[in-house]
Amino acid sequence: MRQTRERRFIDECHARNPWWEGDYEDLRQVTQWQPRSDLFVLLSQLDSNDADPPLAERIIGCYGQTGIGKTTLLKQLGATLMDTSEAGYTVERRNYNIVNSVEPAAVLYLSVEESLYQLEQAEDALELLKRVVEYHRTRVAASTSHQVLFIDDLGTLDAEPEHIGQTLFDLVDDRLSIVYTTRVRDQVAFQNDTGDSTVEPVPLLPVKFIDFAQMQSDTSRADKLETLQAGQSKAARDDPDVLTLQDVRRPLKEEKPDPVEFAKRLERLYFDNVDDEERNQLNEQARKYFWYGGFPRQFTVGEESAVANKTTNQLTRSNLELFLFKELAQSKSIHRPNNLLQLCGLAASTEATEYRYRELASRLDVDRRTVRNYIEALEDAIILTESTDYALQRHRQTRLYLREPRHVIVLSQRHAHQGFETVQGAFPYNPTFERFLCRTVVFDHAMRLTYNVGLDHTIEYTETDAGDIEYILRDGSTVLPFALGYEPRDGDAA
Repeated sequence: MRQTRERRFIDECHARNPWWEGDYEDLRQVTQWQPRSDLFVLLSQLDSNDADPPLAERIIGCYGQTGIGKTTLLKQLGATLMDTSEAGYTVERRNYNIVNSVEPAAVLYLSVEESLYQLEQAEDALELLKRVVEYHRTRVAASTSHQVLFIDDLGTLDAEPEHIGQTLFDLVDDRLSIVYTTRVRDQVAFQNDTGDSTVEPVPLLPVKFIDFAQMQSDTSRADKLETLQAGQSKAARDDPDVLTLQDVRRPLKEEKPDPVEFAKRLERLYFDNVDDEERNQLNEQARKYFWYGGFPRQFTVGEESAVANKTTNQLTRSNLELFLFKELAQSKSIHRPNNLLQLCGLAASTEATEYRYRELASRLDVDRRTVRNYIEALEDAIILTESTDYALQRHRQTRLYLREPRHVIVLSQRHAHQGFETVQGAFPYNPTFERFLCRTVVFDHAMRLTYNVGLDHTIEYTETDAGDIEYILRDGSTVLPFALGYEPRDGDAA
C-alpha cells in the first residue's frame, strides 16, 4: 500500500525525535559543550510562561547567520527542559522552574530545511506542519500538561510572513510554548491576521568572550565565571562585597552614566576579585579568543585536532558566503551579493583605518546610497557595524568593523594575518595583527554593552593630538569616551 504524504511527515518526525522512544544519544552529542548565554535568555522567557502570559509571549523567535549554532541551542534547550537525567544536561548555577519539568515525549523538534517540507509548496508545507503538530499533541504527548515545540529554520519556507505568523498563532495555546529559529531578522518578527505580534526576537551573535572563557575553563573556574556573569542580588551572594559584571555595568545604566566609576569597578573586579593565576589564564584565553573566534564552536573549543586546523577557515568562510549570497541578499533584495562580501573584505583589511563613502562607491561600482543600503543590511545581520567620526555632523567617511574575529582572519590578506591560519595558536608572533583583532573584539563587546545598559546603539571615534579615542559611547547628550590600550604580551593591564 502506498504511504500517504502525511504519514511520511509523521514518520520523519519520529526519526527526528528519538527521545520519545528513550534514545537520548542525539542530545548527548550537543550537551557535551558548555552552553552560550542565549540559553539562559530563552530559559528566562520560557520560565515567565508559568505566569500565564498572553499567547503571543509563548512564541519566541531567534535569528542568526548560517553556522552560528541555532540547532545546537535548540537541542541544548530541549535537553535542559526534559524531566530526565538521560539527556546529559542540567543547569546547576541558575534557578528556573521550567528546568527538568517537561516530559521528553512532550518536546517536539521539527527541522524545516533538512526535511520533506522543502519539497512542498510553502502553503502546503505550513498545513502539513500543523497536522504533524496536531498528531504529536493528540497521539504522543496527549497526557502532558506542558508541551514545547521547536521549529528550526522556519524562515526557509518561501511563504508570506503573515501566513507563517498566523500558523504560529493557530498552533499556540496555554499548554504549548513555541521556540523557532530563522537566519535573518526579517523572517522572525511575525504577526497574525489581527495584528498581534510575537515577542522581540533573540539575536544570536558569535559566542562572547566570557562564554568562551567558561568553555575553556575547568569546572570550578567556570563556576566562578558563571557567578560573575549571573549577577545575583547582593543578598543572595555568598560574599556581598564580591563584584559581578552587572555591578560593573551599573554606573552606565544611571540617569547620568558615569564612565569613571565604571572603569574603577572594572579595575576592582580585575585586580581585587581575580587572583594572579586567574588573571594569567584570562589573558591567555583572551588571546585564544582572538584567533579562535566565536564560531563554529564545535571545531574550536575542546580537543585539538588536525580536523580543526584544516577545516575551520574553509567552513567559516563557506558559511559566511552562503549566508550573504543566499539568505541576506534574498531578504534585502540585493542583486549583487558579491558586494556584501567585498565590503566585509574591506573591513578585514589592516591597510586602511577609514574609508570615504565615495571611495567605497567607486570600488563597488554603485552609488553612495547603495553603499549605505549594503552597510545597513550587514548591520541588521550583525555581520558588520560601522563607526563614524564624532567630530563631524555630516559623515563622509566610516570605519568598518566585522563582529567576529575569525571573519577578520579568513577575509584578510595572507601577508597581514600570517601565522593565524590555524586555530591552535602555534604560530609566529604577529603583534600588529593581534592588536587589529583586539580592536575588533573590543568594538563588538562595546556594541553588546550599549544594548545591555541601554545606551545609544552607536559607537563613534575621534582623533586627538594624544591619539585615537576609538570607542565613543553615548546616552543622548552624555558622551562616554574610551581609548584602546593594548600591547600584546606586555603583562598586566595598566
